Amino acid sequence: DLTEVNLTAVTLNKARLVGVKLWGVDLSGAQMVGANLAGARLAGANLAGADLGRSDAREAGANLSGADLRGVSLNGANLLAAGLRGANLNRASLVGALLNAGLQGADLTDADMRSANLQNAVLSGARLTNADLTGANFQEALLNGARLEGADLTGATLMYTNTQGVMTPVDLAGVHYDETTLFPLEFLEAIFSE
Repeated sequence: DLTEVNLTAVTLNKARLVGVKLWGVDLSGAQMVGANLAGARLAGANLAGADLGRSDAREAGANLSGADLRGVSLNGANLLAAGLRGANLNRASLVGALLNAGLQGADLTDADMRSANLQNAVLSGARLTNADLTGANFQEALLNGARLEGADLTGATLMYTNTQGVMTPVDLAGVHYDETTLFPLEFLEAIFSE
């Protein structure tokens, strides 16, 4: 239980913190590259600007699989190659975060993900219901089985240049959306012109 500890800008690279209690703790600017936080309880914690990703191909991102990250602030955080499979990020703030990560089955309901970089992210089966994804980058992201009901993707990058140099829309096969889901106009035009 580390709920009473000041961890601002702490370095916990490769630390083993499985199931640790960090509710509401200020971890802003912390470095946790390669740390194992599987099942950690971080609800309401401040991880703004934290480095949970990897800086080169030899390192692994932090493991946050199954972690409770409800209402957490990850604004501007680096989550490159982090493992967030099944994590609960309900109402989390991920504005401008680097989320090229494994988010399979993650709950991002009502998350604020404006301008988040989700390029090459794996969002298979992720719940993004009512998420604010305005200006987010989804180039080459995997969204199969993702739930986007009520999500706002206005201004999001859902088109990319494929290996043949052709602009291609992100594949939405198997994605769940409804009449309240807002897509960028250029994406809709590309989809309906096919």
